[in-house]
Amino acid sequence: MDIYIGNLSYRATEDELRQAFEAFGQVDGVQIVKDKTTGQSRGFAFVQMPQQSEAEAAIAGMHGKEIGGLESLKDRQGIVAFHAGTKREGSRFITWGGRVLNIVAVEADLDAAVKKVYEAVGQVAFEGMTYRKDIA
Repeated sequence: MDIYIGNLSYRATEDELRQAFEAFGQVDGVQIVKDKTTGQSRGFAFVQMPQQSEAEAAIAGMHGKEIGGLESLKDRQGIVAFHAGTKREGSRFITWGGRVLNIVAVEADLDAAVKKVYEAVGQVAFEGMTYRKDIA
C-alpha cells in the first residue's frame, strides 16, 4: 500500500520517515519528492508498506497524539500559535497530520523574536515532535 504524506517538514529525511513507519510494520520504500532543479524537498513523500493492515495501523498511529503545553502559551505576550494539523477533542488538542503547529513571536528585533519563539516551542510537546533548529 502506498501512503501519501503531505505537509512534510522540508528538513525530514527518508531515514526518519522509514524509522517512524517501521514502528508499525515492514516498509518497502520511502521517497521524499524533491524539486528537479534545486533538489529541495517539495514537502511531501510516499511510503510503501506491503501489508495493508500495517499501513492502516501506521496511518491511525500517526494521528491523535495529545499536544501538551499549548495552554502555557496563552498568556505569553507576543506569542501566537497557528494550528494546522491539529484537531480539538473536548478540552484537548491532538495531532491530525502534517505540520502540526506554527509558533510565531513578535519582538523589537529579530534576535529577540527568535529567542522568544524557541522558548515557546520548548513548552510544547507531543510524541514524534520535531521542529526546525536552524533559524537564527
